[in-house]
Amino acid sequence: MKCIEARFDRQGMLMIGEFQNRSKPVSCRCLKCGVEADYVPYTVWGREDGRTGRPACDVCYYRWKFYEPRYHSFFLENHTDKQIAERCDKAKLDLIKVFRENGHDYAALVKCRRCQRRTVKDWGDIGFGCVCLSRTGSPKPPSRKKSSSRLPEDDADSMSKQSPLRQPLSECCPEIAAQWVYEMNGRFTPETVKGTSRRKIWWRCESCGKVWQENPYARLHNRPLWRCRDCEIPLGSLAYCAPDLAEEWAPENPVSAWHVTATGQTVFIPEWICRNDPSHRWHAKVETRYHGGSPCPDCKERGKSRVELEYCEAAKAMFNEVKSGPILTNQKFSRGTRWRPDILFLFEEAEVAVEYDGAYWHQDKRETDLRKSLDLLDAGYRVVRLREDSLPGLDITDAAYLELHIDSAHPMPESAMLAIKDWLLK
Repeated sequence: MKCIEARFDRQGMLMIGEFQNRSKPVSCRCLKCGVEADYVPYTVWGREDGRTGRPACDVCYYRWKFYEPRYHSFFLENHTDKQIAERCDKAKLDLIKVFRENGHDYAALVKCRRCQRRTVKDWGDIGFGCVCLSRTGSPKPPSRKKSSSRLPEDDADSMSKQSPLRQPLSECCPEIAAQWVYEMNGRFTPETVKGTSRRKIWWRCESCGKVWQENPYARLHNRPLWRCRDCEIPLGSLAYCAPDLAEEWAPENPVSAWHVTATGQTVFIPEWICRNDPSHRWHAKVETRYHGGSPCPDCKERGKSRVELEYCEAAKAMFNEVKSGPILTNQKFSRGTRWRPDILFLFEEAEVAVEYDGAYWHQDKRETDLRKSLDLLDAGYRVVRLREDSLPGLDITDAAYLELHIDSAHPMPESAMLAIKDWLLK
């Protein structure tokens, strides 16, 4: 994590949000002007003065551009705050702040209503809206002629007829077929109209009641793909594609599960509430839950050994608020971005992380175990490691660290928990 922060620091930026990966936006503060916005890491890292000549901060860049003679004509027209706010509203953006120099506006800090990302744009860029609504997605497939040139004639003909959008709407897109207004569309039905049809069809949004006319081809090709433009609900939302996951979507998230696509990205890491136990709350990416099928970390037993589960049950019988395998993130973590202890519980306002180190899995992981323990200690956790006898110690000297060596052939979870409790009471 320190090396990542150093890369931002070299560009005059302070990373204040949680780093996910090089392509996910992260909140940053410019060390020169102090403006906070969300930037994609690899674009910031590529803006080194020696190569591009532009500041990494977009506000500083537009200010530099304002004084550059070759760009001066771009800023001759002055706009009022009201005009900028109206332009932002049309692009589904919220205006946060307007930046002016010598009475002329040169940039504005805006926030997308859909993905909550904060960006800096000039007057022209505001009209394009947020990049989350741009034409992104799967690469354009090769032409039908090119892809079928090597197939026998019969196979090529059958392939050309298999395009999903050439199927009836009821088959290729049941989501918009459910919005069909039968009484206004006469003899036409979702079973008789294809996804490539350019016939004007009447639709109704079940949420807001809006009725409008549009052809199926436009609804399935014009980006962004809307379920309802007025409600700003996209096609393929998480609530539609995975209603079981939408039930666990926490109301504290900035947007609802209807406003997030099942395969899209979010600036924030969503919070989830377990449907089996509302006290279980955790953060996980949408794609991790939708594609990876990751369940509640406190309830899942897959990936945990029988011995680990026994120690977890013993902890639940003795301590309060016991969690099994929660994901922990903290700004003080310097050896990893996130850690998942085997057991986490609360004891007299102190959080205690317990790790069970089996000899088979941890015989070559001493360095990882050491990094994890030190990060947890730096973040203020009290750390207990239950290491099987054949494993060497980690040689950590810290008052908040306890290491117990146990017999793998005769596990005694209750005795181990009693030893931990005695240590905590000292």
